[in-house]
This record gives sequence, structure tokens and C-alpha cells, in this order.
Amino acid sequence: MTASENGTHRIQLRKKPQQGRSVQRVEEILAAARRLIGVHGLQGLKMTEIAAEARVPIGSVYQYFPERAAIIKALFDRITEMVQEKVVTTFRAVGSLEEALACICSITEWYYDLFRENPANFEILIATETDRDLMRLNVEDSRQVGTLFYDSIRHLLPENFPVAMERRSFLFSHLIGSAVRLAVVAGEADGRALLDDWKVMVRDMLFHVPADARA
Repeated sequence: MTASENGTHRIQLRKKPQQGRSVQRVEEILAAARRLIGVHGLQGLKMTEIAAEARVPIGSVYQYFPERAAIIKALFDRITEMVQEKVVTTFRAVGSLEEALACICSITEWYYDLFRENPANFEILIATETDRDLMRLNVEDSRQVGTLFYDSIRHLLPENFPVAMERRSFLFSHLIGSAVRLAVVAGEADGRALLDDWKVMVRDMLFHVPADARA
């Protein structure tokens, strides 16, 4: 097994629940983990504590999750599904690049509130920056969100647009996450100001064509 495969193995479900009772058991474990993370953060969180909070035997936790990182991955997957659904819904009917920029600004505010108002979400997001295997998931989520955005606006771009917008969309998707994390840590007043600065940068730079690439 390669290092990459081993990393993938440690964050995957050990066993996928099939029946209603086992599905419920996994839901109880994840709900317990989220509650503990929301109150205490990830520092010192142990599988034994998750089992106690979920009121299940520790063996039931390990039956589905090889280690704590696999639980975090399952929780992060749910956040990414929510974010990607929001992106698809928000940009589905965009009719101009200016409207797309306005939607990016509004979705940035939504993304900020998603993590500012829910400490568990924020802790889970931070965990994807400190664990190498989870970090790959974070980057892949940025790529997928960037692709969803690009697919929604590519028909609005001028013919022969001289910028690799799929790549740039990937970059901006990831940078939005970084800007939001900084804004949450900075506190409400500074955080809102930072987001306002970020929106200015998005408007100025996302569709900017460098002088040497202009016809």
C-alpha cells in the first residue's frame, strides 16, 4: 500500500452502514462528535469521548471509523455538499459577468455566516488545514466549487477570452475559504471589513485580463 493509499484508508469509513439501525448508529456518532467539537473544539477530542457522548460502545465507533480523522472527514463531506449545492443554486440563472460578481459577494457572506455562527463547522474546516490527508480533501473541494462556478459562467465570457478561467476559478474558490477563515478569527468588526476588502479584490481581479494578454 502506498503512502497515498494509506492516507486515504485512514479517513474513509471502515464499513458502510447498510441497514436502518446501522445508519442511525453512524448518525448518532457523527452528531455526538459535532456536539463535542462545537463545545470543546478539536483539541483533545478522543474516540472514547465520542462514544460516551453518543452512548454507544467504543467498538461501535471503531466499527465504522478507523480514527478521529475519518469522523472529521465525514462531517466535512456534509459541509462541502451544502456549499456545492449553494453554489449550483446561486449561479444557476446568472445572466452576466457583473451579476456573477454580485453573486460571489453574496455567497461569500453566506459562507462567512456558515462558519461564524457554527463553531463546530469552523473547527472542522480548520482541521482540514492541519491534517495532510484532510487538506487534500479541502483542495479538491475548492477545485469542484471552482468548476461549478466556471461551468455556470463560461458561456458569458467573450469569445477567445485570453485567461484560463477554469484555473483562476479554482484559485479564487480556494482563496475565498482562506479569506473567510481569516475574517472569522479576526472578529466581527474586523472580519466584515476584511470581507469588504476581499469583495473589492474579487471585482477587480477575477475577470481581469493582463495587459500582455490583450489583443
